[in-house]
Amino acid sequence: MVFTQNPIATRVKQPQCGLANVANASGTSDVTLMTAGTNGAKVTGINLTSNHGAAIDITVAISNGSVDFVLSQISVPAGAGNSTINAVSLFQDPPPGGLLGKLPQDNDGSPYIFVPGSNTITLKARTAVGSGNLIFGVATYGDF
Repeated sequence: MVFTQNPIATRVKQPQCGLANVANASGTSDVTLMTAGTNGAKVTGINLTSNHGAAIDITVAISNGSVDFVLSQISVPAGAGNSTINAVSLFQDPPPGGLLGKLPQDNDGSPYIFVPGSNTITLKARTAVGSGNLIFGVATYGDF
């Protein structure tokens, strides 16, 4: 694939917020958190919370529809994001799960990743979430 250099700066054109719940019914299947627009997306945050009574391991990946490229494997603590337990941020420094490494920062000093056009970011529980419990995912991003 050959790309022609674009002399004009490309900026995020459409702010987006991806939302997903990993529930008992999801089992250990992929749950789509966000889908990049045709021209790709810039993701500036992924946060996970839980109303579960136990820690749950979640795999976060970029999927092109046939292959999952794992970004991180995160343990979401019981009750994360509720009262005294912080939500888990994939973009904290250093990122949890250790797979991403240090992320690049934009001119605002915010970490980010690019997601290719029409690819998705998925969440997957390594073991099924208990009945009546949820892991909540929020992605802050913008489409090009």
